[in-house]
Amino acid sequence: FGQADSIWSFWDEQGELEAIGYFANGVAEGPWEERNEDGLMEIGDYEAGMREGPWEIQWENGQTAAKGIYLNGQKTGTWEEFDEEGHL
Repeated sequence: FGQADSIWSFWDEQGELEAIGYFANGVAEGPWEERNEDGLMEIGDYEAGMREGPWEIQWENGQTAAKGIYLNGQKTGTWEEFDEEGHL
């Protein structure tokens, strides 16, 4: 049997979205949204199962909490962090 290529969504016990994204050949690929351990959404792309390119973390109010670049699954360069009102 092959690995399914499809959009997946994951929900917590309270019915809140934990993650949504696409799997190709069993690995994360393309755009994803994931809730981190602090309850904030992280939005960006996966390539071959690793975070790649620009990612953004959002406060619960939708404002940007942080943004930066992933390279080969690792944070790289300077990441900008913002308060809940969007100030750097």
